[in-house]
Amino acid sequence: MEKDLSKAKVLVCDDSMMVRNKMKKLLTAYGFTQIFEASDGAQAVEKFADIVPDVTFMDIVMPELSGVEALKLIKTNSPDAVVIMATSVGTVGNLSEAIKLGANDFLQKPVDEEQLYKLLDNYFKKEAFRQLSVKQENRFTRKSPCCSRKEGHNKSKAGRACHQRRLYDGKAG
Repeated sequence: MEKDLSKAKVLVCDDSMMVRNKMKKLLTAYGFTQIFEASDGAQAVEKFADIVPDVTFMDIVMPELSGVEALKLIKTNSPDAVVIMATSVGTVGNLSEAIKLGANDFLQKPVDEEQLYKLLDNYFKKEAFRQLSVKQENRFTRKSPCCSRKEGHNKSKAGRACHQRRLYDGKAG
């Protein structure tokens, strides 16, 4: 299951035009066609609300609002937003704060092609697996007889694990 990258929206937030241009070039080569830019944290929050991107790349140190402050505002309004922080050597303390606030991952600056593509490959594989797991779980909770008829079993962690085992054991109905 592959995501159609031509329909996916990407927001690149960095105060350096050179970094934004490099990211756009790399993202275009990867297959994205809808790439948006912001040059500071305030613009990032505004653009995010306007376009609701599938993936956001956010520099940590920016004018107006820092990347960490922008991340906090974005995650407050959109907890499922995928935000990948970009960090240079001197911003490690800010990076740990960003992770606590819900950043999904990070890139070390200067960003290179291999590092970016590996991160994107991992993200889209996880996303495809998550979508497949949700479909499988929905199939079990709707029509599979449960090994335990306890109320709410299908919604508990133990119930989901039970149904996953049944899938892999070939006992799914």
